[in-house]
Amino acid sequence: MDGNFAALAYDAEKDEYIFASDFNNSTPIFYSISPVGVLISSHELALARFLKPEIDPFGFYQMINLGVTWDSRTRFNNIYKTLPCQVIFIDAKKALKTESYWRPLDEKPWQVSFNEAIDKWLSIFKVPIWDYFGCSNRKPVVSDFTAGEDSRLILAQCHALEIPFTAYVAGTEDSIDVIVARRTATKLGFDLIVSPRNPITAQQLLSEAIRIGLNGDGYQEFTASCTEVVANELALVDDYRVVKYCGAPGGEAFRGSYYLRGKAFFPSRKVNLDYRFFTRIKYLLDFHSGLLLYPNDAGLEEIYETVKSQLREVEGFPIGTQIDHLLRVFQTCFLGLKYQNPLYLPFATKNLTRSIYSIPPHYKKGGRLTKACTEILYPELAFIRTQNGVPTIRRTLLRQPLFLPEYISTMKKISSGAVSRLLKWTRDNKWYFSQAKNMYIFTSLLKNPPYCGWLSSATAMKTGYLYNQEVLNPILSRAKKGSCRFLPILGRIISQELLCRWVYSEDNY
Repeated sequence: MDGNFAALAYDAEKDEYIFASDFNNSTPIFYSISPVGVLISSHELALARFLKPEIDPFGFYQMINLGVTWDSRTRFNNIYKTLPCQVIFIDAKKALKTESYWRPLDEKPWQVSFNEAIDKWLSIFKVPIWDYFGCSNRKPVVSDFTAGEDSRLILAQCHALEIPFTAYVAGTEDSIDVIVARRTATKLGFDLIVSPRNPITAQQLLSEAIRIGLNGDGYQEFTASCTEVVANELALVDDYRVVKYCGAPGGEAFRGSYYLRGKAFFPSRKVNLDYRFFTRIKYLLDFHSGLLLYPNDAGLEEIYETVKSQLREVEGFPIGTQIDHLLRVFQTCFLGLKYQNPLYLPFATKNLTRSIYSIPPHYKKGGRLTKACTEILYPELAFIRTQNGVPTIRRTLLRQPLFLPEYISTMKKISSGAVSRLLKWTRDNKWYFSQAKNMYIFTSLLKNPPYCGWLSSATAMKTGYLYNQEVLNPILSRAKKGSCRFLPILGRIISQELLCRWVYSEDNY
């Protein structure tokens, strides 16, 4: 099997139930062993509403500070989720056994030149693009097309394989994604669907707030969820006859995007990653000390220990591969929950995922490999600049000046994203963290019933007992007045409160 899947089976001879995840857990299975039997669900909150379990304090701590829960942990006691490449067996006595059908240590680094690496990776890359098209009876193809590199590479492969495609982008007319997509489609002459990203109205928000959170199982940033529900960005391709290719997740692991954050200046060196520094600069940008009653020191140590245990899976690999491994296991586990329609994630397929551990990291640094592949597949597209102001072409000494804007852009992203959020400044590099664009969402909820009553203070909240009231109440008070330095955290606080009310109530709201 390949692709993005959750596999479920029953072995009648052994009276054994079996379920399994794909290489990136892109469609996680949630499960619980209870007195009434073994329960499984596609979504965590649906299972929680049925079981009414207690909230897991550390799972909740992770959700607020990380935006997800890592490993098999969830927000609730006795509810777990599958891991990548995991098979779970449950017998008639409810005994559970787990196995992994693949591990990174099964892979060996390629001992090849850069040109050989290009040829080898391109031969792997084209297979999932072509096979999915063929397995779906060559139905119409829609391919995501943003201002970045991952979706561009997939579209370039469709072009090289002569797969008829229509490009797709979501955003406002002044967003960089739409600007680059329109310019590219006009210049190269391919069809483009533009799905507008309109802001949610206060009326829509007040009538749909809980459903908005449920749409992503509460794991998507609340402001991003609001926009998606309004835009319904898959509506224009909401058709089972359409094959939709998406550029994420996993693409970053082929581009060496986070090597600088891991201090991997020489990514092919076999040295140990400073995992505490990398975890802080990559995953703990939204960390709020003292907000939750769960002990900070204990929570941080558990988070660091999770990262440390994952690094044991890649012992002996170069430092760049260690970073790419962490991106894979911590960033690709909840993408499927926010989608209501079929899609396809080529970067999360079997052999492409395996190649993350085989490609020498210095070939990935700065997108060296993927840029060269894009130029080979679709040169006319490759020479059009991305959001970073650079083409996606092979780097040579003579072409080096063309890539100067990328170095500047990278440093700006690190300073505006990491530094501003670590220091709790208001300047952010993502639209859904912008106060100017999103603060009205929170003030609408905090000033209007029934939400204003639910969110008036920690004592009024169903989840309030998990927080330090002296820290939480001022955040809610200032947010009600239209000011918040912790926008991602505020969104998670509100989202989890609304969803826990749904979980523990029999009402439909």
